[in-house]
Amino acid sequence: MKKYKLTFILVSVVVLISSVLSAYGYIKYSDFTDPLLFLSVAYFIVSVIVYFLNNNVFKRWNIFALIWLFISLFFISKTSSHAVGLLDSDKEQVSIWMSSLFLIISVTMITIWTVQEKRKLKK
Repeated sequence: MKKYKLTFILVSVVVLISSVLSAYGYIKYSDFTDPLLFLSVAYFIVSVIVYFLNNNVFKRWNIFALIWLFISLFFISKTSSHAVGLLDSDKEQVSIWMSSLFLIISVTMITIWTVQEKRKLKK
């Protein structure tokens, strides 16, 4: 399982590096990939934390992360590239919101799952 976790972190690093390079214009991508920088940073931070935890916690978080990725991609793709009105949001704002929510929810869920696993081991 460590090999799987290491592969996951390496993929996160590659996505993070490519997002940084595209955000600063070194790699030309569409407007869709630039907002993924915030999301890839959030995934990288949480994947490093989860690497050191129990395999069951990692599996549960990985399922949550994949579902969250598709939800985030959906909301980012349905948002306009540029904000028009005062209360309107652009892709960058939506990606910041989604990545912030992902970090908060992930840390909360990881904490709950880790406590549950420790309680199971005590019994």
